[in-house]
Amino acid sequence: TLLIAKLLEVDENNENGIINHLQLLKRKRELADEEISKIEKLEESTENEMIICAADILLENRHQAKKLMNQWSEEKQELFKNFPIYNLL
Repeated sequence: TLLIAKLLEVDENNENGIINHLQLLKRKRELADEEISKIEKLEESTENEMIICAADILLENRHQAKKLMNQWSEEKQELFKNFPIYNLL
C-alpha cells in the first residue's frame, strides 16, 4: 500500500493506482460513498476497457463486467484474469 500511496502522490489521477488503492480498501471494508463516486467518475472518464471492467467489479456490477470481458479477445481475458481484482468478480 505504501507503493500505491507514493504512486498516487506523484500522480493522483493514475487510473491503475486508483483502482488498486480502492481494491485494497474494498477487501478490508465496504467502500464509502465518496470512494464509490471516485470509481464512477473514473469509469466515465476513461477509455481503458480494463479500467472500466475493474470499476464495474468494484461497484459490484458483475453482470456488466462479465459482459464487457466477453467482448475481449481470449488473450486479453486471460491477462485480466491474472489481475487480483478478477478474484472479486
